[in-house]
Amino acid sequence: MVGVLLAAIAVVRSGAPRAGAPSNEPIHSLAVLPFETLSANTDQEYFADGMSAELITELAKIPSLRVISRTSAIRYKRTTKSVQQIARELNVEALVEGEVLQSGHRVRVTAKLIQTATDTNLWAETFERDLHDVLELQGELAQSIVDTIRVNVTRAQRARFTHYHRVDPQAYDSYLKGRFFWNKRTEPGMKKSVEYFQLAIQKDPNYALAHSGLADSYNVMGGLGFLPSKEAYLRAKTAANNALKLDNTLSEAHIVLADVLYELEWNWPAANKEFERAIKLNPSYATAHQRYSLFLMKLGRTEESLSEIYRARALDPLSLSINSSLGWRLVWARRYEDAIDELKKTLEMEPNYGWTHVYLAWAYEAKGNPEKAIYELRQVSPLDTGSEGLASLGHAYAVAGHTRQALDLLKQLEERSKGAHVAAYHKAMVYAGLGDRDRAFELLSTSCSNRDIELVSLNVDLELNSLHSDPRFGNLLRCVGLLR
Repeated sequence: MVGVLLAAIAVVRSGAPRAGAPSNEPIHSLAVLPFETLSANTDQEYFADGMSAELITELAKIPSLRVISRTSAIRYKRTTKSVQQIARELNVEALVEGEVLQSGHRVRVTAKLIQTATDTNLWAETFERDLHDVLELQGELAQSIVDTIRVNVTRAQRARFTHYHRVDPQAYDSYLKGRFFWNKRTEPGMKKSVEYFQLAIQKDPNYALAHSGLADSYNVMGGLGFLPSKEAYLRAKTAANNALKLDNTLSEAHIVLADVLYELEWNWPAANKEFERAIKLNPSYATAHQRYSLFLMKLGRTEESLSEIYRARALDPLSLSINSSLGWRLVWARRYEDAIDELKKTLEMEPNYGWTHVYLAWAYEAKGNPEKAIYELRQVSPLDTGSEGLASLGHAYAVAGHTRQALDLLKQLEERSKGAHVAAYHKAMVYAGLGDRDRAFELLSTSCSNRDIELVSLNVDLELNSLHSDPRFGNLLRCVGLLR
């Protein structure tokens, strides 16, 4: 019965294209919309979402093609918007739609490619494989799309679509669940993602994507303070190296290595090479451009940094993280009015995204309005932004002259450190606001000894501006390799 249903769907989806004369010009930009699941079990949605996300990753490796990232594409799940409206919002020439049905150890994907200018189906096809060969299916699907849109692809790039090892079905299933929870970016979600990636590796130790996913999880956990940064980054580095031993073309693993190299090991030249390698391998990987932008800003390469973050937003225009990061970069570039404009637009997209309020607070304080900064920071839950949000609030209280409240925040940070990681750097931020330079430098020296990842922001962090004229500041810059 399942085979009959699948055959019927394939006939319907591969039917005659809609009216309109398709253009013969190559297509250089597209979005893969979230695939629909045809399973009656709603718990299978993660599988369909994962299949569309992996197709995005495959297509994003083509340098001459701009592919919208998953974060933006997922917002059109079950949308009622027209093809033209989605295309306008994402600024793309084509959309890929698809349906997935998994039955036992078989998976079938039916997909179609729509040229948005003419609302015409350019291509529709059905692919079916044993789950052991799902990676081959994804490569064949990507290759069919690339052939249809007539975009330039080198022989080496085309070879990526055909070189896959068979994967254990349970490992693949665990990998997709790991990515599902990784995308939540919450502490419980990240812990679940680690569990699923580790399960995938146990089932198939040679599954490079599972190692790369594990590296991604530890990288995010260290960056967001869910684990002590040194512990998290060392685990991330091990997992990334394991992934690259199996497949050295994985952009995500190169990005993790880049982060570890400069944030933990303070090896800036090696990190730069990893970032460049990652972007060359996957030019449409928005996160690569976003993280490279942060790296460049910390080095003082401001215009290059802004170019990279604008590129990231073009690839992932609806991402809250990237839109708020653009505001963050503009704050550090001292373009405060531009930053405020961008961050207010991001709050219109989602008023409760904590980091947007933090970056907006930095802009207001830099413009000489700490009271507005305090207001923004009080909109943020400590669960969302961790000790950095609390430290920023303490610094703003100090600058505004609310000494008692600033000292109360220091007590909160001390209390928090009993059950969670709190970087000495964050406490130093509050003391810098209070004008206690000796205590601030004492804590920053501790941060240097602990190799806190936050220390690499020394050069651009506005909340430490008051320390720049002190001779001791140069010693800290030398500590992290920012001054020789």
